[in-house]
Amino acid sequence: MPESASLALALASGNVERGEFWAAASHLRLALGSTESLGEKWIAAITLAGQIGDDYGAVLAAQRLYAETRRQPAHACLLAEALTQAGDPQTAANLLLPLAKVGELTPDQDFKLTRMLMFAGRIDEAQALCRTLLRAHADSPTLWERIAQTKRFRHNDPDLEPMRKVYERWTIARPAGRAAIAAAIAKAFVDIGDDAAADQFLKARATANGARFPFDPRALAEGLRDIVDWCESGAHDPASEAIAGSERPIFILGPARSGTSLLDQVFSCHWAVRGGGELRHFWLAARELEDCSSASIHKFEEHVQSQYNRSDPWAEFGRRYLSLADERFGAGARFTDKLLSNLYRVRAIRRSLPNVRFIYLNRSPIDVAWSCWRSQFDSESAWGNSPEGIAFYIMAYRRAIDAWKRRFPDAFTEISYERLTREPDAEIPRALAGCGLSDDTATRQPQLSTRPVITMSFAQVREPIHTRSVAAAAAFPMATTRLRAALEAVGVDPS
Repeated sequence: MPESASLALALASGNVERGEFWAAASHLRLALGSTESLGEKWIAAITLAGQIGDDYGAVLAAQRLYAETRRQPAHACLLAEALTQAGDPQTAANLLLPLAKVGELTPDQDFKLTRMLMFAGRIDEAQALCRTLLRAHADSPTLWERIAQTKRFRHNDPDLEPMRKVYERWTIARPAGRAAIAAAIAKAFVDIGDDAAADQFLKARATANGARFPFDPRALAEGLRDIVDWCESGAHDPASEAIAGSERPIFILGPARSGTSLLDQVFSCHWAVRGGGELRHFWLAARELEDCSSASIHKFEEHVQSQYNRSDPWAEFGRRYLSLADERFGAGARFTDKLLSNLYRVRAIRRSLPNVRFIYLNRSPIDVAWSCWRSQFDSESAWGNSPEGIAFYIMAYRRAIDAWKRRFPDAFTEISYERLTREPDAEIPRALAGCGLSDDTATRQPQLSTRPVITMSFAQVREPIHTRSVAAAAAFPMATTRLRAALEAVGVDPS
């Protein structure tokens, strides 16, 4: 065991260089458990945690930095950003707001604070801060985009004209800003219900983003092919060791913008469940598996057989995952995990946690496509920049999930988004029962939850369950024409 925090961090750094990420996380925990004061050196630990993908480790390191040094705004911001990444924007916002009020934050730090406020459900405060920043940065597309995210536009809205002027100044030669302001204006016209104008600005946003993030469908196609081929191969994995607590996680699956945040919020209102949101825990616990493809799993198993005398290495991944959950939610708690990329990890998750349950939320493809088309995604979701890319993504997701359901029928419960919103008293108990949970009427009122939501659905999930998003695409026939055609072209019934 290392004798000091400094030595433990040095060992963790060496682990990262060798690709031994779990060992690095373990050494980081030893450093954090030490009483040795490292002062500014904790900044290196925060960076190290980021390299590992250890969100909670970054929080602990930032807390040590903040406690052991003169409380500088820069250190407060490091802690706030770590807290937000780990799912606690409320504490992050409370930390930074006093500094913002006395002018100790930079404009960029103030802008990051608006995001924390939004995710914490303090939407009016976020908008007010954005408008304060706008006084000195009236041409900022990202500020206007954030304001658009925090309000509902009406006809003759006074914000429309200044946004149009910013749009005219930010040409396609500056695609990042062009995409942001086009997204803000498109949001306005969707709110108003102007189909033609929404279509115009959604296309402008997509064109600008397409110039930044070109989409190559090969990675999606290869991931889909790998899942389907393995599921249909008839191959059977050896039975894994039954580990205590493997039934605790509830994995929520569904494509982007399918309503998984709402379902996560519903589960989090149950007295026995903690809402986890998009956890990176399994990814960190099983980084040896790389992309969790069949080839990666085969490579890992060959390596284990040749190098180690472990009867069941998969149980170790399960124990690691649950230990990370214990840090965040408390020992023994049940919790949700809705990380989108878990679609590719179903086989590995099932082997590591034999009693795990998956909830799949199925929603009308055209409504998923329409919601994606209106959303601003990053480079990792470049498929969102064209109707054809969105359709390809939805097709790949649906075929992959169908393959998993056929392979593991007893592990999956399928829930309909439409029934969830129209008949919550019937569909929610069915979802709970699928995870071995008793009914709890508190799950019908997810809007009462004060839990932060770190997704683009931060505002929607704070409303009572409603059906306004069901068949929402029908109100925009012009803006959704290419979406419908693209879905049909890949063999997906838009309805």
